[in-house]
Amino acid sequence: MVDYGIGAVVDLRSARNISDDPNPFADLVGVAYHHHDLWGDQVSDFKSSASSLTQEAKLADLYRTGFPRCEGVIGEIIGTLADEGDHATVFHCAAGKDRTGMIAALLLGVARVPHEIIIADYALTALYLDDPHRDHSNPDPMFIREDQAANSDTNAAPLPLYFSSCLPETMALALKFLDEEYGGIEGYVRKIGLSDAQIQRLRSKFVG
Repeated sequence: MVDYGIGAVVDLRSARNISDDPNPFADLVGVAYHHHDLWGDQVSDFKSSASSLTQEAKLADLYRTGFPRCEGVIGEIIGTLADEGDHATVFHCAAGKDRTGMIAALLLGVARVPHEIIIADYALTALYLDDPHRDHSNPDPMFIREDQAANSDTNAAPLPLYFSSCLPETMALALKFLDEEYGGIEGYVRKIGLSDAQIQRLRSKFVG
């Protein structure tokens, strides 16, 4: 990754994630390492709506909860990405689709990428990120596999099926929420504190 020109890494995981799986870039000379715990305690009491009956709607509820509750830390994350130098920057979480997908959607939106492409980009997760718990054909979003329940540790309950999904409709619902509540992605990033200069720097990183 360093040979590819990676100059910074933004780690969106929790302290527990990092304790279980330390980031190899944290102490690497020549690469700036930033830790921003996106979820933190802000969504610790998250529950999807009882009216959300599908995998895509239940997972969208998490994003629609996270965007407003995590405005402060998301502002720090996007600001860090905007203020990093003229080099490639990696950002990641643990699963590689939820926290990472939310930030990727915001960045693409700032670069004025159309919603349909943001949605398609998010859905590519199913192709490139293997997850044995993912089953988009199962109509029960709250399904928990027996082996997953049996192997869960004592500190964390096994997650329902919808947490493993990455259906395009999930991102479509999240983007609709941003449009309705903030006037779109640019409205959101301005609300969380990005300046005109930072927005322009982000755009220039994508489109030159």
